[in-house]
Amino acid sequence: NIVAATPAEINALLMPSPGAIGETTPNTIRSLNKEILEPATVTLTALKCSGTLINNYGQSGDAILTLPTCAAGLSFVAVCGTTAAFYWRFLCPAADADKIYLNGVAGADDGYVQITSASVGATISFVAFQSEAANYDWLATTIAGTWVAG
Repeated sequence: NIVAATPAEINALLMPSPGAIGETTPNTIRSLNKEILEPATVTLTALKCSGTLINNYGQSGDAILTLPTCAAGLSFVAVCGTTAAFYWRFLCPAADADKIYLNGVAGADDGYVQITSASVGATISFVAFQSEAANYDWLATTIAGTWVAG
């Protein structure tokens, strides 16, 4: 026997819509990675270094990406979307005393991490971590490619 259900009974079985997660639009879940193309020299903002994928697609010369002052909660992944015979460098801002720990090894204050002559797919992740009472530094972990500190 087939039993017909009323609209109220069907609605009672449906899962409720969630509230906002990560954004401010009610009933919308936003989980797509935000990809940012940065093929040239630029100063990155904290927003650009917060849960993003930074890509060198279109790079046609040496590029220096100056990081924001390191702070709690910042993290991003950098990937080479273009094969380039140039360096793609992530630089700590001057006078911040931030460091980049490349694969767990501390670099110099205000130092950098870079890749030279990268091929498509070379990847590194950056995560902020607390290193002193009032200071954060970057942990950069190589995923693919040859990244070096300076």
